[in-house]
Amino acid sequence: MRAGMLHDLVSSLQFRLVTGFALTIALTLAGAGIFISLATETQIERFETDHAMAQAGRASEFISNYSIENRDPAGPGAELRSVVQQAADISGLRITTFDSQGNVVADSNPPYISDLPDASRIAHHVDRYLLWAGISVALLGTTLVWTLARRTLAPVQRLGATARQLGRGDLSQRAEVTGPTEIRHLARSFNSMAAELEEAESRRRSLTSDIAHELRTPTSNIQGYMEAIKDGLVQPEPETIDTIHEQSLLLSRLVDDLRLLAQVDGGELHLQRTQTRVEELVQSCVDALRPRAEAKGVALSVDVPETLPALDLDPTRIVQVVGNLLDNAVTHTPEGGAVTVSARTGADAIEVQVADTGPGIAPDDLQRVFDRFYRTDPSRSRNTGGTGLGLTIARRLVEAHGGSIEAESVVGQGSRFIIRLPDG
Repeated sequence: MRAGMLHDLVSSLQFRLVTGFALTIALTLAGAGIFISLATETQIERFETDHAMAQAGRASEFISNYSIENRDPAGPGAELRSVVQQAADISGLRITTFDSQGNVVADSNPPYISDLPDASRIAHHVDRYLLWAGISVALLGTTLVWTLARRTLAPVQRLGATARQLGRGDLSQRAEVTGPTEIRHLARSFNSMAAELEEAESRRRSLTSDIAHELRTPTSNIQGYMEAIKDGLVQPEPETIDTIHEQSLLLSRLVDDLRLLAQVDGGELHLQRTQTRVEELVQSCVDALRPRAEAKGVALSVDVPETLPALDLDPTRIVQVVGNLLDNAVTHTPEGGAVTVSARTGADAIEVQVADTGPGIAPDDLQRVFDRFYRTDPSRSRNTGGTGLGLTIARRLVEAHGGSIEAESVVGQGSRFIIRLPDG
C-alpha cells in the first residue's frame, strides 16, 4: 500500500512540477554562485595587485629621495635602515636593499604584516554566504512552488474524482468551475460532456423502453392468437390468419426501421448517389400514393417546375422520405381535403414541400414530431399509426444528404413539411 502511494506521489503532476522548479532554482543558484565566487576572487586578487604596486611605488619614491652622501656622513647603514623601516611602514611591504656586491645593506626586519584581509579568506566567506543564501532561497522557492502547485492542481484533482464517479455510472456528477482560466475551461468542457452523456443515457433508456413497448404489442398479439388457436378457443379462419399476418408485417417493418435508423445514426448507411431530376422523383411518389388518396377523397396535386436542376442524391432514400411525408399527409387529411407537393429553388438548396389541409399539429407536439416513437395523436395505435419512426428516419436520411427538414403547422389549417437539399 505504501509503495503504491509512493509511486502515485512520484508520478503525480504536482511532484513533477515541484521537482522541475526545484531543479531549475538549484541550477540557477549554483550557476549564479559559481559566477559570483569567481568574480569575487578575481576582483580581490586584482585589488591586492593594484594595492601592492601602489605601495611599492610609494616606498620607491620615498627611498629615492634619500641621499647617503648628504644625510649620513658617519656612515650610511643606520640612517638607511631607518629610512627603509619608514618606507616599509608607509607601504605595508617588507623592503630589503643591497649594495653593488649583492650584500644586504638594510632590511625592514621583522617583516611587515599588512592589515588587509587575505583574498582566499574573503572568497571563503563569500562562498559560505552564497551557499546559505542559495539553500534558503531554494527552500523558500520550493515551498512556494509546492503551495502554488497544490492550489493550482486542486481543481484538477477534484475533476479527476468527479470523473471517477462519473465512470462508476453516476452521470449526475458535475465538476466545480474554479481555478485558473484553463482549468475552468476544462471543467466547463467536462460538465458539457457529462450533460451530454446523461442526456444520451436518458435517451438510451427511453429508446430501450420504447422499443420494448413497440415490440411487445405485435408479438403479444401474435402470441395471443397462436395460443388461442392452439387451445381451440379461436379457429384458424382466414380473418384470424390475416390478423396474424398484419401483426407480423408490422413487426417486420418495425425491425427494418430500427435497423435503418441504427445504420444512419452510426454512419454505416452508404448512399447510392446519382444525378436525379427532382420533378421525376416527386412525380413517382405522388403516383404511388394517388390511388389511396382518391379512395379517401383527398385531392393530390403537384407543383414542381421542370427547370429545377438535377441533384446529386440517393433517389431511393429521398423517395422514402417524400413518400413517408405524403403518406402521413394523406392519413391526416380528412375527406374533401387536399395535399400538395411543390418544389422551388432556394438559397443554395432545392426546397421540396408537402402541405396538407388536415387538423394541424399543436405547438407542443410540433417540437417533437421528429422524435422516435412519438405520435401526435395518442388514439392512433401501433396497428393504425405505423411504427412511429417514419419522421425520425426521414430527418436522418435528409441530414445524411447534407440537408435539413422542418415542420410548420397551424391548428385547424393544416401542416407543411419542408425538405432542403443542397444544390451542388
